[in-house]
Order: sequence, then C-alpha cells, then structure tokens
Amino acid sequence: MITIQQITDMQQKQSFRDLLLDADPSWEMVSGYLNGDMYVLYRDGIPAAEAVVYYREDLGLYELKNISVCSDFRRRGLARKLILYILDQYRPLAKGMCVGTATVSDAPIALYESCGFTRWFVWENFFTEFYPEPLIEDNGEQCIDMIYLKQEF
Repeated sequence: MITIQQITDMQQKQSFRDLLLDADPSWEMVSGYLNGDMYVLYRDGIPAAEAVVYYREDLGLYELKNISVCSDFRRRGLARKLILYILDQYRPLAKGMCVGTATVSDAPIALYESCGFTRWFVWENFFTEFYPEPLIEDNGEQCIDMIYLKQEF
C-alpha cells in the first residue's frame, strides 16, 4: 500500500537527511530550500521516497527542488507516482511548476517529460558555480550544466 504524507516539522524533515543528500549532496544547498513543502511516499509503512517543493518568487512558479527514492525501492515507478501526486496538489495553486536536473543523464529528463514537463532552458555551469566540489553522476560524468523543465497548469 502506498501513502503520501506532507512533512511540516523541520526536525522531522531533517530526519530524512540521507535521502535528501542522495538527490543533492550539499547540505548547505538543501538547507536553503528545506523550509519548502516536503512530501514522503511510504510503501507498506516504510519511507520509500521524498520530494521538496519550493516557491520561486522570481519565476512565479513552484519548483520541485529535491526528489529521491531509497535504493531498495528504485525502478518501481515511485518517483513518478510522487511527482504526479505533487502536480495534482499544486495545479490549483499556481500557474506551473519547474524542475532542474543535471544534463549528464537522460533518465531523469525522461522521467520528468513522462510526467508532462517540457524542456525550458539550460543553466550553464550551474554545478561548477554553486557547488564547492565536483559532482560526479553514477555514470562517471561530472555535472556541469542544469537543464530546467517546466509544466504550465
């Protein structure tokens, strides 16, 4: 059974630190948006995935800032379920939602596109400008640029 719960208590949000850092390895960066809305997907009562949504005043959009699935639960469609749930929650509240991801792997981009996002723009050198250490993806490539995708409601 799958349930999704919004987490509002900051201490409880921080208890998901390892999962948050799996998606974004900089606790400094995570701390900057952790006051946003956090959702945890439970499978049979076990936390399996999390996502954080943050309002971007500069863009007038909500941004899906962090999404991660526990390694034991990957490749089961849980990220997609969580993203679609979040989109349903925010559709009445905003004109749209955006998400940024590294350009070194097609898998996250394909996931977001399957949820209705379309490519918006590329922020060149994002990961080299804002992260003190090089970020290396599982495929061994260094993250340099971030691609943003957007869905208008």
